[in-house]
Amino acid sequence: MTLTSDNYFFLLILPVFLLAKNLMLSQDYFHVGWSMAVGLFRMAFLVMLERTLTQFMKGVFNVSILNHPGLNKAIKILGLLLVFESLMPPQLSAGSRCCSRCCLLGRFFFLDTTTGHAAPRYRIMYLVTLQSSHNC
Repeated sequence: MTLTSDNYFFLLILPVFLLAKNLMLSQDYFHVGWSMAVGLFRMAFLVMLERTLTQFMKGVFNVSILNHPGLNKAIKILGLLLVFESLMPPQLSAGSRCCSRCCLLGRFFFLDTTTGHAAPRYRIMYLVTLQSSHNC
C-alpha cells in the first residue's frame, strides 16, 4: 500500500479526534474539545477537497485550477495548525486564518475559466467552497 502525502494528514488528525472527544466530555475543557473537533472536520473536508476538486472541475466543467504542490501543502499545514486555534493567542489564530485564506484566494486568482461554459458561475462556486471550508 502506498501512501500519498494527503494520507499522512489523515494519520495525524485521526488520533486527535479521540483527544477532542475526551476534551468535550470534560466540563472544564469542553470549548477546547469542541473547537478541535470542528477544526478536525474542517481539515478532513479540506484534504478531500484538495484531493478531488482539481480533477472534478477539469473533468466536468473543463476549468483548470492551479495545482501547485507547495501551495497545496501550505494550505493543508495551515489547516492542521488551525485545529488547535482555541489554544493559540488570538493574534496567532487570526494570522493563521488570514494566511490560509490568502493561499486559497491565490488559487482563485489563477482559476482559468476561459474554456468553461459560464465563467463567473465557477468563480462563485469556488468562493462558496472557500467560505464553507474556512467559516469564520
